[in-house]
Amino acid sequence: MLEILVSGSGKACVSVHGELVMEEAPRLRNLLTALLNRGDVTAVELDLADVTFIDASGAGTLIVAHRIAANLRVDLRLSAVSAPTAQVLILMAAADLIPVL
Repeated sequence: MLEILVSGSGKACVSVHGELVMEEAPRLRNLLTALLNRGDVTAVELDLADVTFIDASGAGTLIVAHRIAANLRVDLRLSAVSAPTAQVLILMAAADLIPVL
């Protein structure tokens, strides 16, 4: 099960806990899309320290969120990336695409 916690307003922090997999990725994608489209958000920090497993769908969600954020001129960065998440992002050649704090 994936747990997602959002804090802050203009500079939001989204903490993700659990497995970011195909069944759960749409929830995160919908939340991030709504957050980015609010209009009052200038930066989003994605805290991925507690992501225990990530698949291609989860990584794709992060890549799409980064693309949407860039189009809206919102600074989206990853923080505290767990080892499993880092490995998948590296394998998908996305580690250099999404900035890490």
